[in-house]
Amino acid sequence: MLKILRAVWVWRVLFAILLGVVMTFALMPDDGEPGPPHVDKLQHIMGFVILTISGLLAFPRSDKVMLALGLLAYGGLIEVLQSFTETRHAEWADLGADALGILLAYGLMLWGGRRQGSDQLDQLP
Repeated sequence: MLKILRAVWVWRVLFAILLGVVMTFALMPDDGEPGPPHVDKLQHIMGFVILTISGLLAFPRSDKVMLALGLLAYGGLIEVLQSFTETRHAEWADLGADALGILLAYGLMLWGGRRQGSDQLDQLP
């Protein structure tokens, strides 16, 4: 099982699925009911933490800055597409939460690598 989890193709498939899931949820009609404060921003942060970590595992030899910029552009695309829906709207704060999620994921990967005595971003499977 561990050998499969180290296979890059598994992470690439998972990354592609996650991109689709995030886009689907982002464009689903909103029920109009206000939720608890800041839950929307926490969802953006967590979604982009998960996307970033899976992207780093899917493309371990890629340019880390380009991956981060690509995910930020993806978050921007979501906001643009939401502006064309009837029940969603674009917010700069959502894009900021996406960026925070990306930075948090990089920080978690670096912290995890340092705890293991290596630079996790450069030593990915």
